[in-house]
Amino acid sequence: MEGHEDLNDLRGDIMSRVKRVMSEATTFSSTFDTYAHLWSDDRQEFLRQFLTYGHILTQEEIEAHAADGVPESPPELEQFKDEIDSYEDLYQQVSKFNDIERFDSWFKVSIRPFKQSLLNIVKKWSFMFKAEFKII
Repeated sequence: MEGHEDLNDLRGDIMSRVKRVMSEATTFSSTFDTYAHLWSDDRQEFLRQFLTYGHILTQEEIEAHAADGVPESPPELEQFKDEIDSYEDLYQQVSKFNDIERFDSWFKVSIRPFKQSLLNIVKKWSFMFKAEFKII
């Protein structure tokens, strides 16, 4: 290929397009980072704190009440409704994701498996609050 300048130019063009598409796809995938808490947070611990304090404790709250402990404040019914509604809204938002994303008109990525997994996780969070709500 060293003797064929045209082939070298084509190779360089293809490599730059591939790098650009990889960068676009990476940037696109980082838009899903906002949902990472859904699969990384411990649902049982979240529920325990919610039932005990009405919300998830922040580090500042824990440090401020280090000596005497954070005062318990069980959630009101409205707080349950707000949590359930937030997950139902999130479900609707995720369900509107495109199943396929195209980058630079030639690189196609199927989002469907991720979308289905995310929808399942969102429903698990929603059902967790609905089940607790029925118990109360």
